[in-house]
Amino acid sequence: MSPTRPAPLRAVADVVVGGLRVRIESAEARAAARLEPAFPGCLEPPRGQPDATLRLIVTGDGRERRDPPALPRSAARALEPALRSPASAGSGRGRRLTLLLRYALADQRARACAEPVLAAARWPLTYPWGDGTFVGDLARPCGTLLLPEERLALPLVDNALVNAHGLLLGVVAARRGGLLLHGGAAARRGAGYLFLGRSGAGKSTVCRRAGRGALSDDGALVLPGARGFGVAATPLRQTARGRRPGRVAPGLVPLRLLLVLRQWRRDALVPLGAAAIAAEILGHHVHYMTLLPPPLARRILANTAALVTSVPACRFLFTREVPVWGVLQPAGAGAPEAPHG
Repeated sequence: MSPTRPAPLRAVADVVVGGLRVRIESAEARAAARLEPAFPGCLEPPRGQPDATLRLIVTGDGRERRDPPALPRSAARALEPALRSPASAGSGRGRRLTLLLRYALADQRARACAEPVLAAARWPLTYPWGDGTFVGDLARPCGTLLLPEERLALPLVDNALVNAHGLLLGVVAARRGGLLLHGGAAARRGAGYLFLGRSGAGKSTVCRRAGRGALSDDGALVLPGARGFGVAATPLRQTARGRRPGRVAPGLVPLRLLLVLRQWRRDALVPLGAAAIAAEILGHHVHYMTLLPPPLARRILANTAALVTSVPACRFLFTREVPVWGVLQPAGAGAPEAPHG
């Protein structure tokens, strides 16, 4: 009996963020209905050559899986290049990769989709999101999101789609001299502001107080442009349950200030030097950096250095009722000068 051929993939849409184009492909007609909630305002018809490609594959019913099955021999062979890679050899990543593949490749269709990707990849990676698993090659970059049948109808599938897209977007951004950062962003009067803060620092509070100028509160894309660095919103957002996120503003806004958030008794801007803001960015705010190949990680170091020496940085001390634009854009005031050194 000849093996069952996988259903042909068709392009569903291009997700365009800051001018970077990631194509979403699937053989599932139901996938199209999941894209608009996951990527509001970012979808365009497929056009030209995309910067990266993400395929959505629906596998068997995940409810039938209990204990991890034995790893198929063919999957084990496909896994060998990943285990020999410098980032995973002798580390916990290889063990996690094996365990994930045991779950992800539990049915024939998933194996048929994942094995060729891993076998041909120059930088193979698997990563879990919910009950789904991302299998891809970050050197190309491309990836496949494997989702069990019963997860496709749940809102959580949007999180898996957005995160898998974000991983590929971060790779493309690094190649273009930019960064995908765990932070918020807002814009007003043609000037963009990047808000950096660890979980609970107040990114959502500040973005909410920015009103209609808010771009996003959980992920911002920074890219070099003709007149310096610009910032763009991304679909990576924290939103209240049951509330539809706002539409993502297209294009880049010239970046005026990098701001590290800290809740305080008063509202103020305190200048930060380049070394301090670089340490903050690299230590806490680069999305998915630990998953990237070493050449891309080195690019991120260089991109961060270019950013912090080009854009002033401040610590943004704020109260819960902070008048964001009253602090950032007081009448007649220019951007504060931050020391670089």
